[in-house]
Amino acid sequence: MRTLAILNRKGGTSKTTLAVNLAAVLVERRPVVLVDADPQGSASSWAQSFEGVRVVHVPTLAGLRLELATQGEGVRVVDAPPHDAAIAGVIFMAADLVLVPVGPSPLDLEAAQPLLEAIATGHRRGLAVLVLTDARTTAPKRAREVLAGFGVPLARTEIGRRIAHVEAVAARLPVTTFEPNGQAANEVRALAREVARRLEV
Repeated sequence: MRTLAILNRKGGTSKTTLAVNLAAVLVERRPVVLVDADPQGSASSWAQSFEGVRVVHVPTLAGLRLELATQGEGVRVVDAPPHDAAIAGVIFMAADLVLVPVGPSPLDLEAAQPLLEAIATGHRRGLAVLVLTDARTTAPKRAREVLAGFGVPLARTEIGRRIAHVEAVAARLPVTTFEPNGQAANEVRALAREVARRLEV
């Protein structure tokens, strides 16, 4: 089983949104386990009725270690909590690919820098993805330039700030089901394709 870890020590960077929606797309072609390592349990609450996705809530370090050691087919998508260095470290070391969602603001870029530098030095394969972007501003362009300086691959797909993501949570659906032909769904599908290629699944 290949492990996709979605990590960022900063809150509010769309980790759960990406974890849940990527799991919903990836399961269309392979088995998927969504591991919710956040004590709040947002991902497991949202995705518990998703067709085909096995959801596991493991907010303790011991439970997480056991879950990450489990073998099987397909992809394990791990939604990591912010502000918990011990759990983040265990997830980081177990990952076949670390996906780092980064907002386009200078504060978001600064907060992600230590993790991106750890990836760049070769400790783990990683992929940064710009999230919460607004094409009407120059912020995404500046953020791409900064991220290029870290030496970490940057996803070609950006995840825009779209109301469909908020409404999909309220409906307890992945955005690809809630609004299947919308731009938010298209972006998630495109990112899932990038992730699948890098995981070789």
